Formats: sequence, structure tokens, C-alpha cells
Amino acid sequence: QEKENITAILIKGVANAMQKHYLTRSVIKNDSLFIYPNSNISIAVNREDGLFMCVISEAQNKSLQEIKEWLAEIK
Repeated sequence: QEKENITAILIKGVANAMQKHYLTRSVIKNDSLFIYPNSNISIAVNREDGLFMCVISEAQNKSLQEIKEWLAEIK
């Protein structure tokens, strides 16, 4: 439970920071800078059946409770 709380707080904080710093949401395509509108954050999840990368889309729009529920769901 405590790990989920810390992870949820970190995800929310990073998502909010990404909204303020657009380069963290950008890529270069064909010599042009493309900026994604959302903070989509991936985290590694180690389960008995292997290591997986899970993505929480539009994390900047999620509440802390929604992020905690998402973390519990992906375990």
C-alpha cells in the first residue's frame, strides 16, 4: 500500500511537471519538433510472469485516487 502511494504521488508530480516543460513530451520527426499534448507515463511492473511496461495515458488528468487504482489493477 505504501509503495503504491509513493508511486502514485511520483507519477502525478511527473505528469504535472511534464505539462509545464513541453520538451519532456516531444520528439523530433522529419527534422521537426512534435509536441505531444498529454503526459503519458510508462512504468515497469515485475510480475511472476515477467517484466512489463504499462502506460498510464493522460496522467495529468487523473486524480491521485485514479492513479492508485490503476497501480493496484496492473499488479
